[in-house]
Amino acid sequence: MTAPVIVFADAQLATRDLLRTLLAPHRPDATVSTRNAPTDDNGSPRPWVRVRAGTPQRTSRVSASATVRLTVYASDEGAALSLAALVEGLLLAEATSDRLLGFGPIGGPTPGTDPETREPLALVTLAARLRPRQL
Repeated sequence: MTAPVIVFADAQLATRDLLRTLLAPHRPDATVSTRNAPTDDNGSPRPWVRVRAGTPQRTSRVSASATVRLTVYASDEGAALSLAALVEGLLLAEATSDRLLGFGPIGGPTPGTDPETREPLALVTLAARLRPRQL
Protein backbone atom coordinates (compact mmCIF):
# COMPACT_ATOMS: atom_id res chain seq x y z
CA MET A 1 0.00 0.00 0.00
CA THR A 2 1.27 3.46 -0.91
CA ALA A 3 1.06 6.34 1.58
CA PRO A 4 -0.94 9.42 0.54
CA VAL A 5 0.99 12.24 -1.13
CA ILE A 6 1.23 15.30 1.14
CA VAL A 7 2.13 18.75 -0.21
CA PHE A 8 2.39 22.20 1.35
CA ALA A 9 1.48 25.65 0.04
CA ASP A 10 3.99 28.41 -0.69
CA ALA A 11 4.50 30.05 2.72
CA GLN A 12 5.28 33.44 1.18
CA LEU A 13 2.06 33.69 -0.83
CA ALA A 14 -0.07 32.14 1.91
CA THR A 15 1.25 34.64 4.47
CA ARG A 16 0.77 37.57 2.08
CA ASP A 17 -2.86 36.61 1.43
CA LEU A 18 -3.67 36.02 5.11
CA LEU A 19 -1.97 39.25 6.19
CA ARG A 20 -3.92 41.29 3.63
CA THR A 21 -7.15 40.00 5.16
CA LEU A 22 -6.05 40.46 8.78
CA LEU A 23 -4.59 43.92 8.29
CA ALA A 24 -7.44 45.45 6.24
CA PRO A 25 -9.69 46.39 9.20
CA HIS A 26 -6.77 47.97 11.09
CA ARG A 27 -4.67 49.58 8.34
CA PRO A 28 -6.58 49.63 5.06
CA ASP A 29 -3.93 51.96 3.61
CA ALA A 30 -1.11 49.41 4.01
CA THR A 31 0.13 47.58 0.93
CA VAL A 32 1.09 43.93 1.57
CA SER A 33 3.20 42.43 -1.20
CA THR A 34 5.94 39.95 -2.00
CA ARG A 35 7.63 42.63 -4.12
CA ASN A 36 10.10 45.23 -2.98
CA ALA A 37 8.63 48.58 -2.02
CA PRO A 38 8.84 51.17 -4.82
CA THR A 39 11.63 53.67 -4.30
CA ASP A 40 10.69 56.43 -6.73
CA ASP A 41 10.16 60.00 -5.55
CA ASN A 42 6.61 60.25 -6.92
CA GLY A 43 4.71 59.46 -3.75
CA SER A 44 5.49 55.76 -3.40
CA PRO A 45 2.79 54.11 -1.27
CA ARG A 46 3.55 53.88 2.43
CA PRO A 47 3.05 51.96 4.59
CA TRP A 48 4.33 48.89 2.75
CA VAL A 49 4.79 45.36 4.13
CA ARG A 50 7.08 43.06 2.13
CA VAL A 51 6.68 39.32 2.78
CA ARG A 52 9.53 36.90 2.13
CA ALA A 53 9.81 33.23 3.11
CA GLY A 54 12.62 30.74 3.32
CA THR A 55 12.62 27.18 2.09
CA PRO A 56 10.05 25.02 3.90
CA GLN A 57 11.50 22.40 6.21
CA ARG A 58 9.61 19.16 6.77
CA THR A 59 9.81 17.90 10.32
CA SER A 60 7.86 14.78 9.38
CA ARG A 61 5.98 13.52 6.34
CA VAL A 62 2.93 15.60 7.31
CA SER A 63 4.51 18.56 9.11
CA ALA A 64 6.46 21.51 7.70
CA SER A 65 7.35 25.07 8.60
CA ALA A 66 9.07 28.00 6.93
CA THR A 67 10.75 31.14 8.21
CA VAL A 68 8.81 34.24 7.15
CA ARG A 69 10.53 37.63 7.11
CA LEU A 70 8.41 40.77 7.11
CA THR A 71 9.91 44.15 6.23
CA VAL A 72 7.69 47.10 7.12
CA TYR A 73 8.29 50.47 5.48
CA ALA A 74 6.54 53.56 6.83
CA SER A 75 6.94 57.33 7.02
CA ASP A 76 9.26 57.18 10.05
CA GLU A 77 10.86 54.65 12.41
CA GLY A 78 8.09 54.90 15.00
CA ALA A 79 5.36 54.25 12.43
CA ALA A 80 7.32 51.31 11.01
CA LEU A 81 7.78 49.77 14.46
CA SER A 82 4.13 50.32 15.35
CA LEU A 83 2.89 48.65 12.18
CA ALA A 84 5.41 45.81 12.56
CA ALA A 85 4.13 45.18 16.10
CA LEU A 86 0.55 45.10 14.81
CA VAL A 87 1.47 42.69 12.00
CA GLU A 88 3.32 40.42 14.42
CA GLY A 89 0.45 40.49 16.92
CA LEU A 90 -2.16 39.71 14.27
CA LEU A 91 -0.22 36.72 12.95
CA LEU A 92 0.62 35.36 16.41
CA ALA A 93 -3.01 35.62 17.56
CA GLU A 94 -3.74 32.11 16.32
CA ALA A 95 -4.12 33.29 12.72
CA THR A 96 -4.90 30.39 10.39
CA SER A 97 -6.03 29.82 6.83
CA ASP A 98 -6.64 26.94 4.47
CA ARG A 99 -2.84 26.93 3.82
CA LEU A 100 -1.43 27.88 7.23
CA LEU A 101 -1.83 26.34 10.68
CA GLY A 102 -0.41 29.36 12.48
CA PHE A 103 2.77 31.22 13.39
CA GLY A 104 5.38 31.22 16.12
CA PRO A 105 7.70 34.07 17.15
CA ILE A 106 11.34 34.21 16.12
CA GLY A 107 12.42 37.87 16.36
CA GLY A 108 11.44 41.50 16.17
CA PRO A 109 10.08 44.00 15.68
CA THR A 110 13.49 45.50 15.14
CA PRO A 111 14.04 49.02 13.77
CA GLY A 112 16.34 49.57 10.84
CA THR A 113 17.18 51.68 7.83
CA ASP A 114 17.13 50.53 4.23
CA PRO A 115 20.79 50.66 3.15
CA GLU A 116 19.95 51.73 -0.41
CA THR A 117 17.18 54.30 0.11
CA ARG A 118 17.91 55.33 3.74
CA GLU A 119 14.19 54.86 4.49
CA PRO A 120 13.10 53.77 7.98
CA LEU A 121 11.88 50.20 8.31
CA ALA A 122 11.15 47.52 10.87
CA LEU A 123 11.77 43.78 10.65
CA VAL A 124 9.77 40.87 12.06
CA THR A 125 10.65 37.19 11.68
CA LEU A 126 8.13 34.41 12.32
CA ALA A 127 7.88 30.67 11.84
CA ALA A 128 4.91 29.73 9.66
CA ARG A 129 3.44 26.28 10.31
CA LEU A 130 2.17 24.99 6.98
CA ARG A 131 -1.09 23.09 6.63
CA PRO A 132 -0.63 19.71 4.95
CA ARG A 133 -2.74 18.97 1.88
CA GLN A 134 -3.31 15.46 0.63
CA LEU A 135 -3.36 14.94 -3.13
